[in-house]
Amino acid sequence: MLITSDAGIRLQDFSAVTSSVYSNHYGLNFTINFIRQNFMEIIGFNGGVDLLATILTGIAEHVSTRDQAEELRNFIEENQANLGTALGASQQALRTVEENLAWLDQNGEEISNWLSVSLPSTTPAPPLTTPHDGAGSFSASVFAITVSLILTCVRFV
Repeated sequence: MLITSDAGIRLQDFSAVTSSVYSNHYGLNFTINFIRQNFMEIIGFNGGVDLLATILTGIAEHVSTRDQAEELRNFIEENQANLGTALGASQQALRTVEENLAWLDQNGEEISNWLSVSLPSTTPAPPLTTPHDGAGSFSASVFAITVSLILTCVRFV
């Protein structure tokens, strides 16, 4: 497991790597699943509750679909008793998600239309939401493999 004191990855490096992953369109879902699967290891890591608060706040800034919001909400609700001091940041993260999704609902179509008209392109503008039918699963798999390789390399540095 990469979330131990002897794994070779420093706490600040873990935060930076995680941020790089959830900042990617496909990496956000990967990060939410990783946090869900490794929750107890993360909070057991030195400074883990603060680290978790930072990660959840960062994830909230990148959520762009109702499905992602629901995944994050479910995780926070399921682990509420173990969040400790990260509970306040988690609740604020959920408020941020709702505010951002409300803004996207109000403005997303107009922005997408403007981009389609304003930017010369031979391909259509990318969707403002994640495909629900799993169309991005191959890209997500490639991305997950890349992240795993990076984490493995960091471990041996």
